[in-house]
Amino acid sequence: MGAGEMKAKNDTRKRSITRRDVLKIVAAAGASGFALHALQLDPRLRYSETRLLMGTLVNITLLGLNQADAREAASRSLDKMQALESVFSRFKPDSQVSVLNRDGALPAADAHLIELFAIARRISELTDGAYDITVKPLYDLYARRAAQSALPGEQEIAEVMQKGGYEKIQIDGQRVSFAVPGMAVTLDSIAKGYIVDAGIDVLRALGYTDVFLEAGGDLMAAGQREDRQDWSIGIRAPRFNEGGLQARMGVTNRAVATSGDYFQPFSADYSQHHILNPRTGRSAPDLASATVTAETVTWADGLATALMALGMEQARTLVESLAGVEAYLVGKDLNVWASSGFPLKG
Repeated sequence: MGAGEMKAKNDTRKRSITRRDVLKIVAAAGASGFALHALQLDPRLRYSETRLLMGTLVNITLLGLNQADAREAASRSLDKMQALESVFSRFKPDSQVSVLNRDGALPAADAHLIELFAIARRISELTDGAYDITVKPLYDLYARRAAQSALPGEQEIAEVMQKGGYEKIQIDGQRVSFAVPGMAVTLDSIAKGYIVDAGIDVLRALGYTDVFLEAGGDLMAAGQREDRQDWSIGIRAPRFNEGGLQARMGVTNRAVATSGDYFQPFSADYSQHHILNPRTGRSAPDLASATVTAETVTWADGLATALMALGMEQARTLVESLAGVEAYLVGKDLNVWASSGFPLKG
């Protein structure tokens, strides 16, 4: 999948309050009949770091009392994420996913890979196969035809669809294999979210609770900013040539991910793009973008892609059936549907 462009809006400029300023505040409060019992200042410092991972920039921001400790925590988090990239990436020839796609079997799969396959299968079951990580041969067909400024024909699509099907991924202990020759998986729609979750787990284990970790638009906003406000997130307008942000949201202790038809369109009108429904061999005709909030970035990431594959009506039905999941859907006609609990800011 692709990832949407979202960023935290956090004014880092701090007003320096001197003893004279405090006295003025106290005096003003006393003159108006109020007592100022305490001036609540956050003693922690903001630390930020960026690293190129997963083909995108990963941005990490955390609040801590000691900059050296914060730097070490961020480094350990990013190192964990980088290690998982070497398992999941289809772009690294020696990754486990690449070996599986090449050989059709993986004798000793990493535990993280098996866990991620299980989550992907659950989303496939929830969507009756509209979400399916075995879509890679179909995607490759579209990419080849797009390079020729064309779209694949019905016969080509039908032939390639025989190589897909999440239920054809066989897992026996640590062994993973494909039931059909020519199968291949892509974890682009979910691995980035899983990797961000792993980075967050490292930070939490080290005692950091106020953290913003974002990778190409898939993010976790934990706790609050240093001004004790929720993290502010912008949702990119799917037709960004007509404007910047579609909406804003305030988030604390929630994961956010966006998928859109604009990341890799295969047709000029965005009717066909990189998010393909393997049940039909085509992209759903009516959604331009889907933004999802969930408890984990893994689920937000996977569900954002799944909703795009389903289309507006089925996507709405699915979101309303899932506890702890909210969504903001933009149609190709730019009409918007937001679930009742979606955290929009005015």
